[in-house]
Amino acid sequence: MEKCSKNHKKELLDFLQDSASENCFLYGDIENFSLDSDFMDVWYIKNDNLITSILLRYYNYYVVHSTDKKDYPEILDTVKLNKNALGISGLESVIDDLNRLKPLSDIKRLYLAELNKTSFTGFSPKEEPKRATKDDLEKLFDFESSIEEFSLDESSRESFGQEVITNTGRIYFIENDKGVVSTAGLTAENSLNGMIIGVATAPDFRKKGFAKECVGRLCLEMIKEDKSVLLFYNNPDAGKLYKSLGFKDINRWVIAKF
Repeated sequence: MEKCSKNHKKELLDFLQDSASENCFLYGDIENFSLDSDFMDVWYIKNDNLITSILLRYYNYYVVHSTDKKDYPEILDTVKLNKNALGISGLESVIDDLNRLKPLSDIKRLYLAELNKTSFTGFSPKEEPKRATKDDLEKLFDFESSIEEFSLDESSRESFGQEVITNTGRIYFIENDKGVVSTAGLTAENSLNGMIIGVATAPDFRKKGFAKECVGRLCLEMIKEDKSVLLFYNNPDAGKLYKSLGFKDINRWVIAKF
């Protein structure tokens, strides 16, 4: 695999553009960050002078996209060079093939869904979620840490909310006199799309529409900006919420650990 520099950025984005919905993280990170960053590296493989695979390192996690199975051994060899590599994610078809070559662990399968201006069913806000600033990140981290389905620990505190700090995303939340009760964020935002993450509601306030208010507000903003919205889910109840807004399943995504 060839290590990429800033001179490769346009070529990488051109390759990913036709599959930008399935590669929101790759497209967003390559568009938003320097390819010479300490926290990120990008490699590619070319066959017949055309890109067939891209591998991105974000800290110690990897994201992969490939259109040629012959590239898989080289992809795994590149990851092996990082003794601290923790995990890899990508489309189910790619990760399953990598898993056959090198067994992975803690495999998590998710639906990848997309909403665009054609599928958007519309949304009339009933609440007024607040848009988070960097001053809100401490309490939002504490809130998400309290949610059982989220596995945040203190080591995540420093990196939490980077999308707000770097202007590569946004977070909306609802709070009352008891504190934060619901939140949803958008990350990897780029000129084409963005990924919804961190959708959470306190147990005592679930099934009251708070999560839909936060997600709906993000969708409204993105549609007005002529961008599509992506998200992952594996919970059927969450799927119903998202599909009521107009999200449609477009593929399957897998997250795995080494």
